[in-house]
Amino acid sequence: MQLSTTHLTIMPLACLVAASSAPAQLFNQGVPLEESHALGVLEEQTVERDPRPLAPEPTPFTIEPGRLAIELDIINFAYDRHNPDRANERVRAWEWPLLFRYGVMDDLEIQFGMEVYVRESVRDRDAGTRETADGFGDVTLGLKYNLWGNDDWDRDIEGATALALIPYLRLPTNRHGLTSRAVEGGVFVPFAIEDVLGFEIEWTPGFHAIRNSSDDDYEFEWSSLLILNRAIVDGLDGFVEFESFVNSESGEPWVGQLASGLTWDITDNTVLEGGVGFGLTRSADDFSVFLTFVQRF
Repeated sequence: MQLSTTHLTIMPLACLVAASSAPAQLFNQGVPLEESHALGVLEEQTVERDPRPLAPEPTPFTIEPGRLAIELDIINFAYDRHNPDRANERVRAWEWPLLFRYGVMDDLEIQFGMEVYVRESVRDRDAGTRETADGFGDVTLGLKYNLWGNDDWDRDIEGATALALIPYLRLPTNRHGLTSRAVEGGVFVPFAIEDVLGFEIEWTPGFHAIRNSSDDDYEFEWSSLLILNRAIVDGLDGFVEFESFVNSESGEPWVGQLASGLTWDITDNTVLEGGVGFGLTRSADDFSVFLTFVQRF
């Protein structure tokens, strides 16, 4: 079919009008002209992400790329009297750990931790003696890789989940016999699920290679941390947690402890968490208290 002279005249004019009006339409929609590839191009949209959840480690969420988070224990005290050997001893321990977390990729962060100062005092009431060791503790190097769920949290998505892997190495930099003098390591696997009967549930199993009591070989240790969080008011959550450790070394008792406290989201980038813990077994500390500060930059 051949086009008439009228059609040949109208069609170029229509195309010219459409071409001249397209940039104006794109401009009115807030799309810069330089971002337009051709007529009829789809508008490029940028969705601003919500800040990722921030809390003391371990969590399944990584720090955003190029951002830094610092975690500091303002208070970390433990007292123990009921030990597995039933010795008439009183042990008091203070720790000030510091952790740096830096986001290197969207789902990957690096971690550098140190025990800035550790003090342990053991009082033997039968012998009438007191021994104290203190100083700089150990250094920990780690990575965190988020498998899923980094940006699906806190969006009222019932049953949303998140999972990550945190491999780490502990380097024995202490000089006062506070811990083993061997390199130890393992991996944590933090998992979280949102809005289960009004609770946020976090479970972190851990698998570790640690030095045995004779300090001549390695043993396997399995740890488990289960946390139930529930919102009290906007920005303030209450939590209950149960932590346990099981060692493969013969004769080593399992460790079980229960803790409860509050988490205060002061801002999206500042968190304060504190609580108290109680030992459920003789191998655990009888009593502990902690106050942790987390800041994201």
